[in-house]
Amino acid sequence: DEHIRLTGAGGRRLRPSEAALDVDPVAYIKLTDTFIEALLLTGEDPNLRDACAEYEHRIVRRQLMRLVGHWDLPRTGEAFCERAGPMPPPNPEAVIAGVHSRYPAAAALVRPDETVHDIDPLEMRCQVVALHYGMKERDPIARVLFHGKANERRGYLNDSDAK
Repeated sequence: DEHIRLTGAGGRRLRPSEAALDVDPVAYIKLTDTFIEALLLTGEDPNLRDACAEYEHRIVRRQLMRLVGHWDLPRTGEAFCERAGPMPPPNPEAVIAGVHSRYPAAAALVRPDETVHDIDPLEMRCQVVALHYGMKERDPIARVLFHGKANERRGYLNDSDAK
């Protein structure tokens, strides 16, 4: 963001974030995937050397971080235990600590003939997200109508039916 400048309305030079946030009528339309990819793939700007290398490694060569686990927790208002009430979002540090403590045993089960490598908890990432698709506690799939071969229309009466 600091090293890239786009020409905006009136010849003003803007960073990509400024063009996007200000919705500059000239610079904003230049912010496309093709523009950014061209900057990263050519590697012409020495200020972007690290970003170009990271893009080449992570995106072009598909060396992405691995997903170790994914949990779908009950939504707010859905009871997982009547006495406990709605389940709060987990603490990321607690998730990392729990996964790290169970990793050696799980890795030994998956590949018993290989040595289990030590993993530093600082190398682990946990991102807690709430995906509500603009509908808060309502499940967006509940608003979708499904059609079968017999041209039967089928919707869901409430969120729990959609699961």
